[in-house]
Amino acid sequence: GDVMRLTKNNSLAGPVNRNFALLGDPSMRLAYPQEQISITKVNGKTPAQDTLKALQKVTLEGQLSNPAFNGIIFATVYDKAQTLNTRGNDGSKFSYQAYTYKLFEGKATATNGKFILSFVIPKDIDYRISKGKVFLYGISADSLTDATGVYQPLIGASEILSNSNQPTTIGVFMNNESFKDGDDTDTNPTMIIKATDPDGINLSTNGLGHEMTAVLDDSVKIILNPYFSFKTDDYRSGEIRYLFKSLSEGNHQLKIKIWDTYNNSGEATLRFNVVVRTNQKLVNVYCFPNPSNAQTQFSFEHDRSGDDLNVEVKIFDALGHQIHQFSANFYQVSSPLKEISWNIANDFPQIANGIYFYSIFAKSLNTSYQGSGSGKLIIAH
Repeated sequence: GDVMRLTKNNSLAGPVNRNFALLGDPSMRLAYPQEQISITKVNGKTPAQDTLKALQKVTLEGQLSNPAFNGIIFATVYDKAQTLNTRGNDGSKFSYQAYTYKLFEGKATATNGKFILSFVIPKDIDYRISKGKVFLYGISADSLTDATGVYQPLIGASEILSNSNQPTTIGVFMNNESFKDGDDTDTNPTMIIKATDPDGINLSTNGLGHEMTAVLDDSVKIILNPYFSFKTDDYRSGEIRYLFKSLSEGNHQLKIKIWDTYNNSGEATLRFNVVVRTNQKLVNVYCFPNPSNAQTQFSFEHDRSGDDLNVEVKIFDALGHQIHQFSANFYQVSSPLKEISWNIANDFPQIANGIYFYSIFAKSLNTSYQGSGSGKLIIAH
């Protein structure tokens, strides 16, 4: 805040004098995590400047400053810092260092303030020995407490191991895992990729040509590394979700390629047919409990997994009069969507016993997708 104030007061001339402003209260402290994370053991030994080597399985044991902490620890492992240069658009270029090559990004369960995280250092690293960096961030199960920590091990050289040649197992789907090769989909489908490998999935982009890729119709290549997420407590498997937008109508083909830490590749192909639909029918629409007297929960299946939806529910009596309406936004939805509830007991005046009808209208917040469905509800106090 003082820097902004003094700069403005000492620079009262020139066309760009008021182009920059500080938003917020400069007296407020940044929201630093309350708890600290520390690494207590590396591969069963007290942390020291041991070198983490390519193809080595690494097990980190850690603890939090709060022994009652229960939640999830997110860990991002980087290779050595790289020297980068600014563009020099307005003045001379200068050099700086940043951690840009990600080797692993996973998560582990923390119980009673302790956690164990395992992963394999991929073959694609900078073999010079120098300090890498492990960023740690934790969030409690109730989302009320967070924690942070940093560990800087030496990374470089290579572990002498027998070479594995087992390819990565890959499953590819559109919108949901029941999708089969050649099925129909909409113009904005979410590609779902499940990958498993006993030697660990290679997340590194150091190696030339070893990125996770999807090639659409032998023409459009997509780098998938930023979209990959490891399963909790498992470096051997993970998932990719990627949203396509405005695909053309007709038949398409995807070719997927993913590498393991030994640089063995696995490949998969998926064919699908894009059908233009402006208003789709929601399937398996129901509410439970039904009959109900206090609260009921609505559910429906859709093909917009991973999308953001606005869902509107309207309630009608037997004569077709609308008696109630409510809506809500849901983000990165899964199918079926079950988070829609109606507290009947809270409505005033009290809704009488009888047969009622409901309609559900779902609309994407990102695309032109719309879907609808309906059903019957019995209210019995």
